[in-house]
Amino acid sequence: MTVYKTLELNGIDTESYLRRLNNSMYAHCINKAMTRYYMDNGELPKGQIKSWDMVKLLQDFDYTEFDIFKN
Repeated sequence: MTVYKTLELNGIDTESYLRRLNNSMYAHCINKAMTRYYMDNGELPKGQIKSWDMVKLLQDFDYTEFDIFKN
């Protein structure tokens, strides 16, 4: 079953659900990467951070808010 169909069957608007999930994941990664950079360098980056290991940054992301099967 597709993600879209699963969300639809559970009465969840797919676009808003995925937008909230994506925004939350992105904010988690940004906060974690910037905090790590600051802790390592004592300052925030002067420009963009060019490489992100998103898989590693998301390892401790809390998905419980987005669990569509919770009771």
